[in-house]
Amino acid sequence: MQLPSDTTLPPARRRRRPRYSPGGILQPDDIDGRSRYARRFRRLCQEFEAELGGHPSAADKAAIAQAVSFQLEEERLRAERASGADIDHDTIIRVGSEARRARAALKAKLEASKPPPPSIRDLLMAEAADDDADETEVEA
Repeated sequence: MQLPSDTTLPPARRRRRPRYSPGGILQPDDIDGRSRYARRFRRLCQEFEAELGGHPSAADKAAIAQAVSFQLEEERLRAERASGADIDHDTIIRVGSEARRARAALKAKLEASKPPPPSIRDLLMAEAADDDADETEVEA
């Protein structure tokens, strides 16, 4: 079937893929990821992910990115303050507190995902089982 010659089709809309960093964090188009800040951001995200078990969910990745962003901002403010810039102490304290809270939330999630340590009873039963196995080997 042919369209009449006077019919024009609307231009095709092209969908752009969102830009993701290697860590899976959505980045704006104007960030190329090669700056010192971006490299440190990626490295810290990878370290936090490794501490959480290596395969974090999307919510965990967002929490990690938030914690790393606060930490990097705190480091930047402290470096500027150390170089003599006039930085408001209250701002440094607020950003530092937010960074600490974000890290504490990640640490709490990590602690919740760890299996509980064995109880003394479990340890004694395991030791008794090992002793029984050793006695059986000696008799045989």
